[in-house]
Amino acid sequence: MRQNLIERNSEANLAEMLSLYQRLQNGEKDLQSRIEHLYLSLPNFSHPSTPVGDPSKFRLLHLHGSPKLIPRPKNEVDLLSNEFVPHRCGNRARRTGHGTLRSSRALVAGCGSRAYAFYDSLAVLEAALLQLTLNRTREAGFQLIAVPDLLLSSVIQRCGFPTTGDRSQIFNIAERKGSGVGNGTLFSLSGTAEMALAAFCADRVFGEVGTAEAEFFCAVSRCFRHEIAPQESLLYRTHQFTKVEIFCVTEPSPEVGDKVFERIVEFQKKLYSDLELHFRVLEMPTSELGNSAHRKIDIEALMPGEGRFGEISSTSNCTDYQAMRLNILWKQDSAAKRHPYAYTLNGTGCAVTRILKAVVETHQNSDGSIDIPCVLWPYMNGIRRMQMEESPLIAL
Repeated sequence: MRQNLIERNSEANLAEMLSLYQRLQNGEKDLQSRIEHLYLSLPNFSHPSTPVGDPSKFRLLHLHGSPKLIPRPKNEVDLLSNEFVPHRCGNRARRTGHGTLRSSRALVAGCGSRAYAFYDSLAVLEAALLQLTLNRTREAGFQLIAVPDLLLSSVIQRCGFPTTGDRSQIFNIAERKGSGVGNGTLFSLSGTAEMALAAFCADRVFGEVGTAEAEFFCAVSRCFRHEIAPQESLLYRTHQFTKVEIFCVTEPSPEVGDKVFERIVEFQKKLYSDLELHFRVLEMPTSELGNSAHRKIDIEALMPGEGRFGEISSTSNCTDYQAMRLNILWKQDSAAKRHPYAYTLNGTGCAVTRILKAVVETHQNSDGSIDIPCVLWPYMNGIRRMQMEESPLIAL
């Protein structure tokens, strides 16, 4: 246990937990809530194949495709934003970019830093990416669930996400007294639909005898996160974005868990391959696993405008970590009085801002136009290439 906490770079206080437990055994009262708080901060145990160490210790599993040769590639902001630059011929300016991405002063004043808005062909592209992904999940047999974005903070904690402290990325909302749910109840904005899908499965028994060894769900939702890195581009890390999430409940078996894990990763690889992205598949080290993850694989796509790979998806096998905390059970024997905890797994289908960034940077042309991958054509209202439309020269 202690070694696992070290490898996972965990802040869980095992010594305090053991001390409180001993005091509880000795008859002291009012310690249960503190013990539970500490218990929820413990991480899962790591998979034997998980590399031990810091983020640099990832293991490369697969490299797909090759980089497209793009002379002087631009990032998504330079390609898409509605900016004006001075014209060589005097006191006039011309617009650069497609003007389909807005992060103007007025928008920031109303929504805060890192705010953005898609419109025109870029909004169509966002919808196309979502629709393609949802169609693929339906073809794969995943059940679509419409989930809320506002959750009880306690549910988020039981999923393995801290809601307070320096490591928390969660936006918390305290309920007003007298509003009907519970005076002072703490709610939080969802950071991923994984949280709401896990809550949807809480206090349920899955796996009727004779049924499939896993049940697959998916949801599209807005995701809200505190995380920000000033050095990263606008769409790579934002406070709010749209994402399709995959969530699975399986028989509590390492073999079944590994099989479902690989199925999610293969789903992602096929989708990103069809979007004609150059990407790599990584086995992530212990320091990069969230509390709930037993094993995690990330997929990173090349972002030509920045000359680096950036994460576009993650897949995690959480074994029975979330199920124990949310009472998600699996019926293995219809006569049993108590059923074992299920396994849960989750994976990114499409995190729109990052996928969109990778797509427009990968498929840009030297004239500033952007070719739409053919797999998206049925969803693009006839748009197969986003042309940069220079506005007439405008007096400053």
